[in-house]
Amino acid sequence: KQDQPFFAQIQLHGGKHRDGAKWRERAKQWLPQLTDPAAVSLPPYYPRTPGILEDWAAYLDAVRFTDLQVGQIRQRLADEGLLDNTVIFFLTDHGISHARGKQFLYDEGIRVPLVVRGPGIASGKTRGELVEHIDLAATSLALAGIPLPASIQGRDFVSDQGSPRDAIFAA
Repeated sequence: KQDQPFFAQIQLHGGKHRDGAKWRERAKQWLPQLTDPAAVSLPPYYPRTPGILEDWAAYLDAVRFTDLQVGQIRQRLADEGLLDNTVIFFLTDHGISHARGKQFLYDEGIRVPLVVRGPGIASGKTRGELVEHIDLAATSLALAGIPLPASIQGRDFVSDQGSPRDAIFAA
């Protein structure tokens, strides 16, 4: 209804989009130029083999396509006059599915990007405290003005109240 608050969770494929040659053909429809595998800069612990370079190029193109989709979502919110009153959380899964990446307990496998924007959230501010996915529920409730249940394990990471985590847990 008009002027009614809403909650939407939009899940994009992100880096999971890449599925070899099929992805490269589909990506050509949306991206003006695909990433050249020979130009890819790899972390130093990966070998510069054709398979790794091609997969990283496809991954980078999947990230670029995700950026395009996020821009379209943001533009629709702006077009409908909702952007200034909407809190947006952008986060991803756990990196590329290579050794040391997804499903491994190295930084590449457990660190995920998290960007938050909306009313009452400082623009352009980078914070360094540790955040876990379970903190999204507590933060969402707090931003909506809903008291946090005593049993909630997550923390409101947008407010400056409470003590920061000194550890996170990953498995």
